[in-house]
Amino acid sequence: MGVFVTDPMTAPPDALTTHGVLHVIFGASALVLLPAAALLITRSLARAHPAGSRDQAVLRGVALLPLAGLLLIWVPEVAGLIPTGGWPDRVLFLIYTVWVVVLARKA
Repeated sequence: MGVFVTDPMTAPPDALTTHGVLHVIFGASALVLLPAAALLITRSLARAHPAGSRDQAVLRGVALLPLAGLLLIWVPEVAGLIPTGGWPDRVLFLIYTVWVVVLARKA
């Protein structure tokens, strides 16, 4: 998604460039698919730690972080409950980044 430059927010949908369309497609895919991948990846890594350990508990808790972000930020944005403008998506990617950092520290 970051490889493709986005079109201005004021551009009408029928005037999007190829780069703008690819930015939207890959960005939406990443926003929606990462929570499912996060659950599977984190669950797999949690099994590598001893049962009942603190690291395993942290990993099980952080596995829900991307899903919670998706449900609390992106779904209300799509439903029109919070204003759009690109900032909710960026906050969501920040939450995903926090997940990656915690995962890297515990793996």
